[in-house]
Amino acid sequence: MKKRLLFLLIVFTAYNISFSQDDPCSAIQLPLSPVGSCTYVVGDNTGATDSDLINPNIDAPSGCEPVSANYNGADVWFYIDLGPTTTSLQIDLTHITTSNFDDGVIALYTGTCSGNLSIVECDDDSGSGFLEANFSVLNMLTPNTRVYVRVWEWGGFDEGTFNICASEVVDPCNNITNIPTCGTTPINSIIASGFGAINDSTCEDVPGDEAIYSFTPTVTGNYTVTQIATFADINYLYNTSCSTTGWTCIDDLSGNNVTSGSFSMIAGTTYYIMLDSENSSGGNVSFTLNCPTPLPGCGDPFYDSGGSTGNYSNNELTTTTFFPDTAGDAVTVTFTDFDLESGWDFLYVYDGPDATYPSLGTFSGTGIPGPFTSSDPTGALTFVFDSDSSFTYSGWEASLSCAPYVPPTICGSTIYDSGGAGGNYGDNEYSITTLTPDIAGTAILATFTAFNLENGWDYLEVFDGPNNTFPSLGNFTGTTIPGPFTSSHPSGSLTFVFDSDSSFTYSGYAVDITCINTCNLIITDTNYPLGSNDCDLDYVELTTNALPPPAITTVFSESFDGATLPTGWTEVNGAASADWIISNTTNAGGTANEAMLDWTTGSHNSTWRLNSPLIDITGYTNLHLNFSQDFDVFGSPTSIGIYVQTSTDNTTWTTQYSNLNPTGDVISTENIDISALDGNNNLYIRFRLSGNTTYLLSWAIDDITITADAPPSPPQITWSPDSDLYTDSALTVPYVAGNYAGTVYAVPNGVQTYTATDQNSCTDMVTVTFNKKIWNGTLGNTDWNTATNWIPNGVPMNTNCITIPDTGGYDPIIDGTTNGVGYNLTIENGATLTQQSNSTLTIVNSIDVETGG
Repeated sequence: MKKRLLFLLIVFTAYNISFSQDDPCSAIQLPLSPVGSCTYVVGDNTGATDSDLINPNIDAPSGCEPVSANYNGADVWFYIDLGPTTTSLQIDLTHITTSNFDDGVIALYTGTCSGNLSIVECDDDSGSGFLEANFSVLNMLTPNTRVYVRVWEWGGFDEGTFNICASEVVDPCNNITNIPTCGTTPINSIIASGFGAINDSTCEDVPGDEAIYSFTPTVTGNYTVTQIATFADINYLYNTSCSTTGWTCIDDLSGNNVTSGSFSMIAGTTYYIMLDSENSSGGNVSFTLNCPTPLPGCGDPFYDSGGSTGNYSNNELTTTTFFPDTAGDAVTVTFTDFDLESGWDFLYVYDGPDATYPSLGTFSGTGIPGPFTSSDPTGALTFVFDSDSSFTYSGWEASLSCAPYVPPTICGSTIYDSGGAGGNYGDNEYSITTLTPDIAGTAILATFTAFNLENGWDYLEVFDGPNNTFPSLGNFTGTTIPGPFTSSHPSGSLTFVFDSDSSFTYSGYAVDITCINTCNLIITDTNYPLGSNDCDLDYVELTTNALPPPAITTVFSESFDGATLPTGWTEVNGAASADWIISNTTNAGGTANEAMLDWTTGSHNSTWRLNSPLIDITGYTNLHLNFSQDFDVFGSPTSIGIYVQTSTDNTTWTTQYSNLNPTGDVISTENIDISALDGNNNLYIRFRLSGNTTYLLSWAIDDITITADAPPSPPQITWSPDSDLYTDSALTVPYVAGNYAGTVYAVPNGVQTYTATDQNSCTDMVTVTFNKKIWNGTLGNTDWNTATNWIPNGVPMNTNCITIPDTGGYDPIIDGTTNGVGYNLTIENGATLTQQSNSTLTIVNSIDVETGG
């Protein structure tokens, strides 16, 4: 009996120890370890309850990285007393093999235990072990204060013990080593042991410490990194700023004497290169930052990596940008030979200095593309080559030339497919051609005179606007001649997207381009008071039939047309069974390309994320998020879901859309009301897949837009000349040349012709006659022949109808220096006109002196 009683007492005591830290004010201390170490203590959530029931002023955790875990109750608490210089720390939670507590979530709070507790950071699965939590907080905490750590189990059901530690951490951006020059000189790096401060990588999991370097290239080009020797797998990333986010993966290098893929850097821009270890043991790494191979210049040949006689290589992903030698010139690239593995190896061409600029086409097979001439102000063209893992061919040969840019003649021209007037188009073409009229105030009219595409396999799509995000006018194949098509877009533009498959080519198409006048701008002029004439009117109101800009504006858009992720977008691949790519497909229902989470091999239970850059939403209202998707699964998945989330600080995320365990392929276009975010300045979007990839085929995403109500604005009308024009009928706010104004008020000095011009360069003119002159004398300035004493400005002439009102004694005087003239003269009650003896006043028609005048 005594043994049983003792046992019961022991169990009861253990229960009370865990329950004693069930709310913030009964938290137990978590020691703060120094930099480079982490002393674990054992925690226990047995018997824990929901702290929110005791203190409702605790911020609820939601969207805890990397799988957006939410709070599920049954929490326990720790407190940490920060040192006199502590502004950064790291929390790490690991599981105990024998414990049922196997999926811990942690959150950090500031505030008082019985008052408001504000969440700083939370995490679910970023630790080094399976489902273990870890996060760092850099430069966000106040020294000599107490912070609180909340721990709970993800599902809210499992109880048991766990290990947890807290340590000071150093911001790696405080210790940056400059790389003075690229080349073959080894750079030796010592990566310290322990957890690093930045553990969320776009390459692979990186629980180890970091080393950060800065480098400012003197040459724009494609750089590589060679890892000479290493103690572990190292992630290499780069960024244009040193921060905890925004890093782009260069490569995940494993082993010695391995070289990364190429990455582009621009001369004069400072970049930060981070080495981040995939384990926490620490050690030495030696690497080189390899200089780019000098690019061909104007007049030189341009070959693939195999040169003039060899084949290109497998698994290439290279970006090459050509700039003209002389500022103001434009690069032209003319291909003379082209041979890529059809349908598997691709060359992407962009009209500008990188792959975010407009696409000029995607090419594969043997059809010779181009020629291509840059229309970008830089004069640059960018080429992105992507080869797969098998079969290489002879590639391409092209010539580079440079000359001052001459815009092509559009109106009155004929355009053809890539085969020209007499040849066939090529296999595996994907080209975008936008035609904008070169005559102001006109719109493109496209009339097809020939059309012959492989029926059902090769397509030409026409869009009513300056790119392929505008309304489609149709998608055409076979031999039936489409159209004609007339642009209704304000720019007058039409866009043509041609897409051919990997077999059979035909004679293509010919299109006659004419430009038709679409101007119908009309000025309406109205005298005020109504019915007044040029002698007794107050002003002439000028207005046009132009409409205000659309009430809805596009704040942000992304259609992933480039060969690589657009600038500012980042990816996180949680495991090797799936990978974010840019796919030359149209699964989501848009046009190629599109972003895709693509299943690769095997299955893992993890999280994959695609994050947008910062989107400025300052001042916008009625925000909506739109996107197209294809979530392609097979069978009956039970542990997989997709989430579309938003954040205003890139830390706390709100789920706006989700689809869990679908029973089939989900193809949809979503329009999501996110107007709850109105009033914020910053917005981030992320697309997240969490769960097991056993049933995943792919998740394609395209045509992302953020729309909002545009602030009220006038029609896009400018007026010239701007003299004697006002934007208010009180004639107090002068019109400023170049500003938009749908209505203006004219009081010219006599006769003036005004021209209104809209955003399409359409014009209309009106002539205003304003012969009224009103005396406006002031103290010490009563000379009839002073121009500024009259409204409108100017001394009266014999065509003017003159009114002299009561100005409080500042009446006009004709002193004989220059005599007075007018058509009519009215002297109002209380007013006086003084004509000195040596002066004359000539009035052509009539003089009216009112009573008292």
